[in-house]
Amino acid sequence: MSPPSSRSATFPLLGCDAQAVAAVATIVVAYRRGAPIYADQYLRDVYSVAQNLPTAKYVLNVCGDRYNIAVLLAAVMLKNKISLLPPNTAARTLQALVESYGDVVIVGDEISVGAGKQIPAFVNTINLESLVAPRFAGSTPNPAFSGEQLV
Repeated sequence: MSPPSSRSATFPLLGCDAQAVAAVATIVVAYRRGAPIYADQYLRDVYSVAQNLPTAKYVLNVCGDRYNIAVLLAAVMLKNKISLLPPNTAARTLQALVESYGDVVIVGDEISVGAGKQIPAFVNTINLESLVAPRFAGSTPNPAFSGEQLV
């Protein structure tokens, strides 16, 4: 018997099955300003952002902070939306993507869309921090994504 194709497989976000999430909750997944961010916090951030994403089909991820890029990418996948990762954040590039895809929301962070930053304000530009609830109360299982979502 041949192994399943990657299209029919599922891939857990944290690289472990659902039963092992409790064991990885204290694993450091990132550092921000010298402080560790643990897997349980990462999952809470992912679920919080996913819960608050607008209804647009495409999410243009212009976050400047690597942790925020990872949170938004996972949240977009969790909502079964399409994440667009531009090669740069030049106004011309972003405008072309918005025009090409139509139903787009641009999500950035303080690095990219904060006051006086380089990203021009388009109609659908959101600061990622506004999507993260102060205390996400929902459960945070380790999501698994279908191979169909991976390109």
